Amino acid sequence: MDVAWEVALGADDMRRRVPRPRPRAQLTICRLQAQRDDTPSSSPSAGPYRALVLVTIADVLALPVLAAGRPRIRAGSRQLDSPVRWVHTIDIPDVAGLLQGGELLLSTGQHLKDPRLDLERHVRALHDAGAAGLVVELGPALPHLPQGLVDAARGLRLPLVELAQPVRFVAVTEAVHARLLHEQYAELHFSEGVHRTFAALSARTAPADDVLHAASAALDRFVVLEDRGHRVVAAAGARGSVDALADWADRSRRAPFGTGTGPSGPERWMTAPVGPAGARWGRLVVPQGASDDTRTRLVLERASETLTLSRLAGHQGPGTLVEEASAVLLRDLLGADAHQEEALALRARSLGLPAGALVLPLVVRGAQPAQVVSAAAACAVACLAGGIAPDTTAVVLTARTAEDADRDARALAEAIARGSSTAVLAAAAPVPTFAAAGEGLIEAVHVADAAAAQPGRREPGRVHRAGDLGVVSLLRQLRGDPRLDAYVEGQLGPLLRHPGRAGADLALLRALVASRGSKTRLARATGTSRQHLYSAIARLGERLGRDLDDPDVLCSLHVALLAHELSAGAAPAEATPPG
Repeated sequence: MDVAWEVALGADDMRRRVPRPRPRAQLTICRLQAQRDDTPSSSPSAGPYRALVLVTIADVLALPVLAAGRPRIRAGSRQLDSPVRWVHTIDIPDVAGLLQGGELLLSTGQHLKDPRLDLERHVRALHDAGAAGLVVELGPALPHLPQGLVDAARGLRLPLVELAQPVRFVAVTEAVHARLLHEQYAELHFSEGVHRTFAALSARTAPADDVLHAASAALDRFVVLEDRGHRVVAAAGARGSVDALADWADRSRRAPFGTGTGPSGPERWMTAPVGPAGARWGRLVVPQGASDDTRTRLVLERASETLTLSRLAGHQGPGTLVEEASAVLLRDLLGADAHQEEALALRARSLGLPAGALVLPLVVRGAQPAQVVSAAAACAVACLAGGIAPDTTAVVLTARTAEDADRDARALAEAIARGSSTAVLAAAAPVPTFAAAGEGLIEAVHVADAAAAQPGRREPGRVHRAGDLGVVSLLRQLRGDPRLDAYVEGQLGPLLRHPGRAGADLALLRALVASRGSKTRLARATGTSRQHLYSAIARLGERLGRDLDDPDVLCSLHVALLAHELSAGAAPAEATPPG
């Protein structure tokens, strides 16, 4: 939908937003330059969002046809943002019974000269009937407003405006009524656009991020999706996002979950529940002081329906949303810099991660995010977990000290091992910021890959670190380097150039290095006679042109063999002998 959304603040907590086809037409709003002699007041609410809205008294006074009358506000200057439903011309005292509310009344003031008219009662009748305000044109017959009229209007805060110059009232009513009709069309156009947008999202079971971005674009507001645990699982809209997410969980708990769409809590957040009736699993929130606004309600309700249908169609539970949000954050850490620290920390806190002086990056190979989250809950370790690659789960946890971080990592590794004996947990060093954790996650990925490739060294419940893996970790990082490829070719080339027997030769070399060059140990482990084994090793040495009794030669071949098997995707030779 090629629509440029503009939004605005209106009166009495009513906000309106008007979609306009591109190119965007420029709307000139004349500021009211009127004298005010009753109480100081700010101009009509402009706020962070300003465009076409419900027509207000201030809008009417700003129309050139009425501004030419040099309007002077005598009462109710703080109510100029009151909406105007219609404009009537009146010059009779008993008009209150003809009003339905929201009318701005235009008068030449002829009836105000009647000495029998009770001005205070007259003004109260207009106020009680819901009149938006009264505009009186001064002239020779009425050179100034009666003071009783002004006092009564001030007492009831009814906007009262006097015009110093004659104005064609018919031109005023035509201009206002045309504007009102335009607003009614704009409301219909907005509603149709919202329904089309979210119907299309529902049809393709769009992810939560797409739904949130559509809602934010329609409202030009920051929009949040949280779960019942007050964790932010998706958000959209850059405007004020850092401030909006500060202390999210605490602020959210002060805004109770409701059964329908409406304002909640001391900050008057506009909220809408998400999920089937009786099984609500979250809610949408416009947190930045949103009022009870028709358009905000419409957008949030349509977005809520779309999210509910998408979850049902995808057979996904609310926990999946937290995992998705965690995964997005963890992937963002991989390319983060120091300037993003505040936003990253707020996102982590809003997902339920407690504050801590240190951040510990972890990576688990062989376990899904849900398994890691379950293990963390079982050992009471607070963390965020999300998939960053197939069979690879990134994890961050916070701690006060390095000792606390190490203790939590060990507890998590042991809990994961109870559910999966093949899972590998790798850790980098703890860092002081989330922005710095990205490099740690990359290091932990390398460590986890290297540890997973050495099944003989894996111990259930062990936390693997770069220093534990020796040369394998380095070789994994150098994989694909042409210099390493040349080294492997130089060491193993005589075997690799004969594919018919290369498999058997490499297997024997692997067994030899695993036995640390001890032929006796190798013969015992393989159950092979020493004479046969000695002959096979001698032939292998001849083909390689190397002395396999030399420890340095054997070490060089071991490194080459590890690099070759890492490059080929096979499990590298173990450092401990078989058996």
